[in-house]
Amino acid sequence: MVVDHGSPDGVGAQSAGTGYGVSDDCEGDGERLGSALVVADFVPSAGGNFVAGAPRCTSGGSSATGGIFLREAGTVFPHYQTDYGGAGNGADDHFGTSLAAGDFDHDGFADLACGAPGKNHGAGSPDDSGRVYVVYGRETGPDFFRIDLIGEDEWAADAPQAGEIFGSALAVGDVDGDGFDDLLSGAPGEGATDVGRVYLKRGSVLGLISANNAEFTQTFLGGTNGDDDQRGNVLATGDIDGDGVVEIALGVPDKDVGTATDAGMVYVTRAFGRRLMVDGFESGNKTAWSASTP
Repeated sequence: MVVDHGSPDGVGAQSAGTGYGVSDDCEGDGERLGSALVVADFVPSAGGNFVAGAPRCTSGGSSATGGIFLREAGTVFPHYQTDYGGAGNGADDHFGTSLAAGDFDHDGFADLACGAPGKNHGAGSPDDSGRVYVVYGRETGPDFFRIDLIGEDEWAADAPQAGEIFGSALAVGDVDGDGFDDLLSGAPGEGATDVGRVYLKRGSVLGLISANNAEFTQTFLGGTNGDDDQRGNVLATGDIDGDGVVEIALGVPDKDVGTATDAGMVYVTRAFGRRLMVDGFESGNKTAWSASTP
């Protein structure tokens, strides 16, 4: 993986790109370093840092358990699931498939979320149910004595099931406007026909909490569920209409539309309050997107 350095004259204008690879702790071929990337001040004294995911990293004899790699002041530090309390490395967990950063407890230090969609998590350890790992920040960097291990069982009346691959995509934003960043996690394998679902966990002074957790389905947003839609593969947040409220964008690239297979669809919504947006593609109106018609 190569990183170009910024300057007043643009990216890479005054310095050549720098290459980074996995550490010796990540053995074998095909680690897929760079599958996910995130940049934030994880170690504030060192300026901006970046983290790269290597979801097929083999470590400790576990094939494709995955790993993440934090670059600080020119040095790369590896982290694995074993750094998260009692969590263990399992074969094909694919830890590092997705990454996101935010300030969930609003203490001024960046927190890191990492998805392991292949993790066998929940009652009976169903295959590939998925899990998300969160480590909270502090002045000296990530604090692995303060972590959250998140699965679908933290949402009422829900439970991890085989093949749901929770944590395949992550996004962060203050979607409820309370000053604390919130975490969105996609589970594209949710449902008997892989229709998919997106899960919202809200931030607080205590960090991410289970109170008022929310779920987003296509029917909730005014659309329809279809076989193999795999909603939750693509997530993003931002203030799309400039009113100071963060919206959520949810891509469903495998959505069938009419007779067109895998034509794809994008939903844009607020987590709370009125939904966005109206139809506009057919008329060429790029300011309006649809929750039911592409």
